[in-house]
Amino acid sequence: MMTLSDPPLYVTARQAAKLVERTVPTLHRWRKQGRFEIHHTDERGVAMYLTADIIAAAENKPRPGPKPRQFDPVVGDDGDPEPIPDINAERALHEKAKRIKAELDLEQRAGSLISAAEATRAWENVAAIVRDRVMGIIPRVAPVVAALDDTRDVKATLDEALREALTVLRQPEVKR
Repeated sequence: MMTLSDPPLYVTARQAAKLVERTVPTLHRWRKQGRFEIHHTDERGVAMYLTADIIAAAENKPRPGPKPRQFDPVVGDDGDPEPIPDINAERALHEKAKRIKAELDLEQRAGSLISAAEATRAWENVAAIVRDRVMGIIPRVAPVVAALDDTRDVKATLDEALREALTVLRQPEVKR
């Protein structure tokens, strides 16, 4: 094997093959096997390899470089590390969510569910009817209340008018 006293940091496939006295196809086979990777491509698009990786692959040694990164636990708001999620539990939750979504889709297609927009429109209609009926109490009850002398009679009249206006909420379907 050829050795250089001061090899360059990066080499092309041809330079690497010459450096370790192998052929370029051999180096490509090693790269496909994962013995080293392309470090970057130069401005002409030529693949550049880290010389130390090439030499380690030729000597059948593990690639030099940083050690595999250890898992850094995620720290929660309280400063304690959060537990590592259980993959099987996460899969079970995912499957449950998919099942619930499928059930909801089926119910929607069957017509037993309504959209949020339809529900909002229905509640807006109910609110408008209640508002109209409550606001209608004043002109309807004012002359009656004005003629009353006893506060108990005024209270009873207003109470009856409010109950009558709010009976709309007990009706199963309100149409406007």
